[in-house]
Amino acid sequence: MADETDLARPRKSDMLEIDQEEFGPSLCVPGVLGGSLLFAVVFGSLGLLLQGPQSPAQLTLQSLGGTLGAYGTATMHKASEGGRSGGRSGVRRLLRIALGAACGTGCSAVAFTAETWDLGGLFASAMLTALGSVLVALSTDPDYTLGEVLETILQKPP
Repeated sequence: MADETDLARPRKSDMLEIDQEEFGPSLCVPGVLGGSLLFAVVFGSLGLLLQGPQSPAQLTLQSLGGTLGAYGTATMHKASEGGRSGGRSGVRRLLRIALGAACGTGCSAVAFTAETWDLGGLFASAMLTALGSVLVALSTDPDYTLGEVLETILQKPP
């Protein structure tokens, strides 16, 4: 008869082995959006303190924050999961994400004027920046096609 220590120890047949080639690197769209939004708000707040709402410093730092947040969260697990990243394509991708963040920030500058801007405007402005950077970050990911990204976004939660 088996003693208690044998029952507590998992058997080799009970362990689940994950094949990285089958599943590949994971994609977490809300995580990338959240990281970009967080960085855009923090960096945008710095610019807000320096020169005020919708100033060049605020918009530039917000765009920089959205870029760094999207790139960082989109690539943070690539090396550990066996995904492709880095090199000259990594720099090109970072520049493309910066362009997407700048487009989102430009939209926020047009949508929200300094006169109508309040603290909620910082969040809304940062959201537009994050959306611009995340759309580019996900569409330029070398491990996914655009169809796979859209499928991930549109899938129902379990």
